[in-house]
Amino acid sequence: MNDMNTRILALITVLMLFPCMCRAQKWSLGTNAVDWLWLGTMNASGSVAVDRHFSVNAEARVNPWTFNSDDPSKQMQDRRQTYSAGFRWWPWYVYSGWWAGLAAQYEEYSRGGIVSRSTEEGDAYLAQKTEEGNAYLAGKQQDGDAYLEQKQQEGDAYFAQKQEEGDGYLAQKTQDADTYFSDKHTEADNYEAEVQKRAFDYDSKTRTAADDYAQQVRDNLETQTKVIEGNIKGLKQFETEYRARLTDFLGQLVNQVSDTNNYDQDPQDNND
Repeated sequence: MNDMNTRILALITVLMLFPCMCRAQKWSLGTNAVDWLWLGTMNASGSVAVDRHFSVNAEARVNPWTFNSDDPSKQMQDRRQTYSAGFRWWPWYVYSGWWAGLAAQYEEYSRGGIVSRSTEEGDAYLAQKTEEGNAYLAGKQQDGDAYLEQKQQEGDAYFAQKQEEGDGYLAQKTQDADTYFSDKHTEADNYEAEVQKRAFDYDSKTRTAADDYAQQVRDNLETQTKVIEGNIKGLKQFETEYRARLTDFLGQLVNQVSDTNNYDQDPQDNND
């Protein structure tokens, strides 16, 4: 027992060099400052997470001190060595929020001189605490199950409501989209028909105008051709008349020249 106490004292002395509580994701080490203040009770606890909701923990408390041992009338002590081990259930996540647990504990103690001069000694296996712990754990598990069931029901109802709202919204938007598409399709068809009609009318007007212009050009050409033909005929007639007149004039001129020659010869003949 002395060797065990020595080892425990050495372990607790080492833990005193660390902060009051050390935590990590999977394990934790701690010590209770209140126990230290209570007549120097050395203590240490450790815990290891074995699952998301469960952790295994162990704890030791040792107080070997006796105060005023040289004066029995003033002697005071709360010597003890307590060892416990158990597990804890965490409803949300390990080392987060409240927990419920079950533990087994072994204790040796010698207490006296604190309130009265009597001394109490004994070994205690805390069956009552174990039973209380079991009852507490069962109650918390029941509360947790009821809370979980309630939240599941609320979640299912909320999901069903949102799903119904989503389906209605989707149906409404689908109908709006179909109506919009139908309207735009009709508008596009009407616009296409109107454009085709305008194009046909424009083509018809353009063809008619082109035909009229071509006919007008042909008529103008025919008229001009007839005028030119008339001018050509007039020129030909003028040429014929001019040639006839010129022929008559030349004939008359020839006759006059001939008469003049004859007149000139007659006086000569008479002189001879």
